[in-house]
Amino acid sequence: MQSIATMHGARAEISWELGCPSVTNDKQLTALSKQIASEVVGKEGVQELPAPMFGTEDFADFSEAVPSSMQFIGVHNPSFGEVFPLHHPRFKLDEDALIYGVRYFENIARTLCP
Repeated sequence: MQSIATMHGARAEISWELGCPSVTNDKQLTALSKQIASEVVGKEGVQELPAPMFGTEDFADFSEAVPSSMQFIGVHNPSFGEVFPLHHPRFKLDEDALIYGVRYFENIARTLCP
């Protein structure tokens, strides 16, 4: 990069920013979350990721400040056609799935804040 800048009569400087920290799931909250999700959608409707994900997520800042547990609420529906990822312009949300997310978070709140 320095060579390209010098060639054009400029100066280059690189500054690296590390971005978000890793999400750290609290073991007790994750177990509670799994239990409540199983009550809402049944054990067969709850999936655990087989390995850590290496994306970035600003939720990590919360998990550094307070005990936390991050989950994904499935809203894909293969009957809508090709399944696209969440931020893709052709992503289609199955709005019928939203009620399960609402019930899940309601039950989490009722359990943690009786």
